[in-house]
Amino acid sequence: LQDIIEKYSIPMNSVLKIDCEGCEYDIIENTPSDIISHFNHIQIEYHAGYRNLKRKLESIGYNVTTTEPHATDVVNSFFSKFRQTDSNSVKGKFGHKIGYTGFIFATKNN
Repeated sequence: LQDIIEKYSIPMNSVLKIDCEGCEYDIIENTPSDIISHFNHIQIEYHAGYRNLKRKLESIGYNVTTTEPHATDVVNSFFSKFRQTDSNSVKGKFGHKIGYTGFIFATKNN
């Protein structure tokens, strides 16, 4: 994150949006608080829980709200069970994993 701030000359109190299919935990948990504090508003799409992310953001001075997680890829998971492997057969395994996603919204306290 520090490299991105420097490379693109991101001004203080900017907005950070993270949607990286699972690496949001590594980014937030392994980035020093002073680097995260560069941003006034943070929006994160999460995929495997949010409590640790919320806790860290609150500990460095953010007001944090979250959305309820919602299941993803349910339709593809159902229909992938019946996906065709050739013109005469149907493969009966699920090809998609059902997951979930939700959002974290954090605003820096003044």
